[in-house]
Amino acid sequence: MKKHRMVTGAVLALTFSIWAASPAPAGANEAVVSVQAQASSRTEEASSVQIFPASEVKLTESQQKSLDKIYYILPELRKLNVQYITDPESEGNWSVFLREGSLTSPGDRPESSARLEFDAGSGELIDFDFHNPQWASEKTPSPELAKQKAAEFVRQLLGDKADQYKVGENLGYSGSSHSDDKGNQINWTAASVQFNPLIHGVPLLNWGFRVNVDVAGHITGFSQQDSMQDLSETFFPDPKNAISLEEAERKYAQEVQMKLSYRQQQPLSYRMMGQPAETRPALVYTPNFQGSIDALAGEPVEDLGYVLGQPERRVLTGEGKELVARTPEEGVKLLAEKFGVDMNNMELLRSPEDRIDSQGKRNIKDYTWRTPYDLQEDRENPRYVTLHTEADTGKVLSFSLQDEASRGKEGKITLETARQKAVQFVQPYLEPGSVEMELVSWSSGQFILSWVDQSKIDLDQLPVPISHFVFQPLHQGIPVVDRGYSVSVNEVTGKVVSYVQGGLDPAVELPDAQGVVAAEVAKAEYLKTHPLRLVYLWPEWFGQRPPAPNLVYTLEEALGATYIDALTGKTVIIEENNQ
Repeated sequence: MKKHRMVTGAVLALTFSIWAASPAPAGANEAVVSVQAQASSRTEEASSVQIFPASEVKLTESQQKSLDKIYYILPELRKLNVQYITDPESEGNWSVFLREGSLTSPGDRPESSARLEFDAGSGELIDFDFHNPQWASEKTPSPELAKQKAAEFVRQLLGDKADQYKVGENLGYSGSSHSDDKGNQINWTAASVQFNPLIHGVPLLNWGFRVNVDVAGHITGFSQQDSMQDLSETFFPDPKNAISLEEAERKYAQEVQMKLSYRQQQPLSYRMMGQPAETRPALVYTPNFQGSIDALAGEPVEDLGYVLGQPERRVLTGEGKELVARTPEEGVKLLAEKFGVDMNNMELLRSPEDRIDSQGKRNIKDYTWRTPYDLQEDRENPRYVTLHTEADTGKVLSFSLQDEASRGKEGKITLETARQKAVQFVQPYLEPGSVEMELVSWSSGQFILSWVDQSKIDLDQLPVPISHFVFQPLHQGIPVVDRGYSVSVNEVTGKVVSYVQGGLDPAVELPDAQGVVAAEVAKAEYLKTHPLRLVYLWPEWFGQRPPAPNLVYTLEEALGATYIDALTGKTVIIEENNQ
């Protein structure tokens, strides 16, 4: 049976090592997950022919041995020259930078370059990336080719130790680009294959490494998430003590409740980097729980997949007003008067240019202001303000303020006080008259798990204390989750720091809710298409881990994205087209 993952009302894209700024729980606005392309304009890279710069730092015997092993596996790196290496004393790792020419090579022609990082003690490869202009392509390999080539590379790299890892079902996708002074650009894309270590025959998630493979099957990257060195199996609970899969499924089913929601633009397929290629209005069922069941205790595990709280219904009084800024000058005035932003000494980074929105329906103007670099006090704490408007009308679509001054500080207002401020702010911009909406609320502080010792966290790692509120319009009494009004309130200053204009699109005809299948029918379909598997989780959060790994039952890996059509009760597969 082919397995898929459910697309919920909000895509909560979290790994256990991120410093999440403001993720949204299930039921909030659709979140667009973008994989940032990291431009490769390094002065890097391979062989012991000559070393730059002129300090003439030579590779040691052990360093050369580590590098020669990679040369044997990836002989194309032999064509590159060593440019420089880093000092391993500070971090315990060392890096070598390789390039086709030298640091002094003239011209804008992109050259092949690579960076490799090794453990100074063991000599094992920690990180690697390679950019060859002749391999540039925006296409990605098939899952079969990507997994085959990645497995071959891992077998050469690790030998028999490769048997201690399991290939993940899901593929990730990444991209990078190079631009010259004339605006010429080349792009690279790759599929990322995950390898998870096996402990007692059970995969350990969020550990291991990823291997990047391009459309032709070339290995273009390797990244180790956590080393298995010095990690004893005695840390890990024995799977023999786990409850049965059948018992875990019963416990999981007790947690899952299905909820109806509308999507005005439900993706039917995705392009590269998760951009919708085709959409349609849909009425769907989504689960309120996508967490894990402790395989020893049989109870839900505290993690970010657990239920964060139920939405509430609010009757608000709209006034039908609009926020408008047709010029940068009008934008500055509006930000100061309506949002209370201090725009003194803020500079406009560039003249706004029109762009088409992600759905190709309207022209957008993007404005960005920031504190100038010549203000010494702001170099450590710059402020950014962004404003997005309709190009032809000046209607404000969204606003956000990034101000790091509140990071690590304790909030002065409660979630309820912030909620009142959000309601007061948004009502003037709702449609005129009495309107019932579903309100989803959460605070950035909810994402610090109980086993994290906050006293050991650097202040600059803590999230800015912000409360977030999404006001979802209703259609036939059912929330429309992809066009909610969003308001965020800084818990230190009490000011609104972001706003997204929402509302129903009159051009979209939503399905009639009459005749929807029962929630229990949708739940049975969801549980059937989302089986559980036994895994280890040892999450990291703010550089800390719980005392021991958890043995849990969690959702099987997915081969694609899906949703449950509420009118048929059947799973709909969202196609992924990465070509």
